[in-house]
Amino acid sequence: EPLSVIIVAFTEFCNMIATKDAEKLRRTRTAIQEKLGSEIAYLANIIPSLCRIVPIPKTETIKESGIGAQNRFKYIFQLFVRAIATSEQPLALFLDDLQWADPLSLDLIESLVT
Repeated sequence: EPLSVIIVAFTEFCNMIATKDAEKLRRTRTAIQEKLGSEIAYLANIIPSLCRIVPIPKTETIKESGIGAQNRFKYIFQLFVRAIATSEQPLALFLDDLQWADPLSLDLIESLVT
């Protein structure tokens, strides 16, 4: 399943943030809302546990496919990572067994590090 490992990792991240103290949760929520704006709903379709951090307005399910959908996802995901990775709490991703990664995950990882 494309992106499955990344989705699991960020699902766990969202679940962890949701259990933090109220101030940490508020700061993270505000940062995500400021960076993603209305695109939060798009990302929540892929990472549903994001709803534990940020209230997601009910919207229609987004039906996109192809390269346009991949590019949109990469852009929104980059915004998300910029929102959650701060100097006070840097984000560290442990990458192992990349030879088994699907092409979309590798493309997303490359977009994050370039």
